[in-house]
Amino acid sequence: MQINKHKELQEEMIGVLTAMSIVSKRLANRLLEMEKGGDKDEKESAFKGNSK
Repeated sequence: MQINKHKELQEEMIGVLTAMSIVSKRLANRLLEMEKGGDKDEKESAFKGNSK
């Protein structure tokens, strides 16, 4: 039983870390686009949480 709990916890942590990785990659891409000079609407929507 202890092993199953440990495996469940590991799988949950993998899911959380994967989600964090995806979000950080999206944020990094948005920052790169802003550095490249994306238009004003894109800059504003990046900070409001809107995606195009």
